[in-house]
Amino acid sequence: AGVSFNSGLPLAAAFVARILDGICLSAEEQHEIRDHLPFEAVMEVISTFPGFQGLLHCFTGVKPNANHFFCAELVEAGKLKDIATTNFDLLFETALDAKRIAFRRFENEDQFCKLGEECAVARILKFHGSSSNPQSIRVTLTDVSKRQLASGRKHAVNFVFRDGPHEAVIVLGYSCSDW
Repeated sequence: AGVSFNSGLPLAAAFVARILDGICLSAEEQHEIRDHLPFEAVMEVISTFPGFQGLLHCFTGVKPNANHFFCAELVEAGKLKDIATTNFDLLFETALDAKRIAFRRFENEDQFCKLGEECAVARILKFHGSSSNPQSIRVTLTDVSKRQLASGRKHAVNFVFRDGPHEAVIVLGYSCSDW
C-alpha cells in the first residue's frame, strides 16, 4: 500500500502489527511473527477467523493522495493508459472519477484473460484484487499460489511487462516478492 500510505492506509507491516496487537500474544511472540512470516502467511492464518472480511473496512473511507492524482493527470494527458497495482483500495479509481476519466477495472481471472483486447478507456489492473469485490482479493499464500489463479494474473503481468503496447513501465513502491 506504499502509494496509498499518505492517504492513511497502513503499510503491510503496520497492518499486521495492528492485528497482532488485538490478539492475546506476548510481545516476544508478536515480534517472532512479524520478523519471520511474510505478510501472506500471517493473512493465511488470520483469514481462518470469523470476521476476516471485516478487516477490509480499513481500506475504505480514505481519499486519494498526490500519487493517485498524478497518475490520473498522466492518464488525462494521454501519457498513461494502464495503471497496474497490487493495492486493493479504490484510490486510483476515485482519482480518475474525480477527473471524470473513463476507465475499466480488471480484478479477476476472467477479466485478466481479456487484457490485450482493444480498450478505448484507461485500464486499472488490480493484481491482488479489489476491495469492491472481496472474492477477488488475494492476500494469503494459498490465494497467491493457486494454479487456477496463476494463469489470468500471469497473463496480466505479461501484458504489463512484456506483451502489452507499453514503451515504458514505471514501478512505484513494489518489491515483486510474490511473483
